[in-house]
Amino acid sequence: MTVPSHREPTPGRRPALDTLRIAVVLGLVFFHAALVFDASDDFYVKNAEDAETTTVLAGLGVVWAMPLLFVVAGIGARHSLRKRGPRGFAVERLLRLGVPLVFATLTIVPVPQWLRSTPPPARPGGPSSRSGPARPASSRRTPSSWLCRSS
Repeated sequence: MTVPSHREPTPGRRPALDTLRIAVVLGLVFFHAALVFDASDDFYVKNAEDAETTTVLAGLGVVWAMPLLFVVAGIGARHSLRKRGPRGFAVERLLRLGVPLVFATLTIVPVPQWLRSTPPPARPGGPSSRSGPARPASSRRTPSSWLCRSS
């Protein structure tokens, strides 16, 4: 018996959509890692030195990656709805998204909030672990706000 050397995609799969989804998700991993170096973002972990390049790249990520991910998700949902029907689609989505949502809400989401509320530790003879003083909420900028600057 011969085993084929490559797997054929399952009927109905869209390899181009899968590839696009993988590329966008990998881009989002790098996007969130780059927020450590973004001077204009209120990320809870900051590097002592900021880089303006990350602000521009983060802005592009917000402008293009998230809408693209929603388009790909919408196309996938359309195909899934056709295949499973409304009830099967709802049950599958509830299990696939609801269980991780509840788990993350109870275990993962509180950690960054706690880190934001905890003052940075003082280092003897060195800068704090966060760059600069804490900014009031009104002066915080999101990664995409560089597009809307008036000055």
